[in-house]
Amino acid sequence: KRPVPKSPNFQKYILEREIIVLNAREIPLNRIQRKGNYRKSFDKNKLMNLTHSIKSNGVLEPIIVRDLGNGNYQLIAGDRRLKASEIAGKVTIPAVIKHVDEDEVLELQLIENIQREGVNYMEEALALRQLRDQQSLTDKEIGKKISKSETYVTYQLKLTEMPQSAIDACLKGELTKAVAWVIARLPSDEMKITAADDLRRANSAKLITERSARKYIEETFSETPKKRNRSAAEKIFGNDYRSNWKIHLLSFTAEEFDTFKTKVNGKTEVSVWIDAIEAIKSEVE
Repeated sequence: KRPVPKSPNFQKYILEREIIVLNAREIPLNRIQRKGNYRKSFDKNKLMNLTHSIKSNGVLEPIIVRDLGNGNYQLIAGDRRLKASEIAGKVTIPAVIKHVDEDEVLELQLIENIQREGVNYMEEALALRQLRDQQSLTDKEIGKKISKSETYVTYQLKLTEMPQSAIDACLKGELTKAVAWVIARLPSDEMKITAADDLRRANSAKLITERSARKYIEETFSETPKKRNRSAAEKIFGNDYRSNWKIHLLSFTAEEFDTFKTKVNGKTEVSVWIDAIEAIKSEVE
């Protein structure tokens, strides 16, 4: 169970969550607007699992809405539950109705969604920028509202300054947050675009690691790259060893190949494979 943050906003949030079910009421799905909801992407498999659960057990946790009057509501939190209920063919959904100003909606959405898994970090970053602009807040003030450090908020907002192609790669899940933070610190838009294009991966199982991204950036953009000492393998097999690594992989014995698989541990980055091969060949010699 997660500890309760010290922020007054979160303490208020936790207390409200404890009594939320008691205040819930059924409202029609077709009267709920998604206006202003910053979340756009959802894991399809998780959404379908939730849909099956709702078909069997109903909505166990009420959504939160804002009363717009005339029987209409604005969604604050619970978009996944709302989507799944629509897919499940439900007509109504349990909801807690809050009477808040429009300026408070985004803040409440952020507080709600930051506590949950699966929220796209770039969608969150763009929402933080919107919150900053709407309320003219400093990074420190935003951090207090959502119980995050000022540094975290600054890093997130830095992501929103990247070129659109890099932002799109983040929204599609083609770059991890750690790698995106590395790219965002590059000095020019041209570098950020190049790095994002080179490091993005469509397959979520093959995303580039932060370590590999830093190595790529150092080798690609550094004006004075660090002088690398020749490895033991290079001293034995020549300076072109790293460009001919496949030859050495194919020459491995069964025992060496088992050692190789242990060293790479499922990683697919070429740099990791080369380092593993180099280590094994050096040990052999």
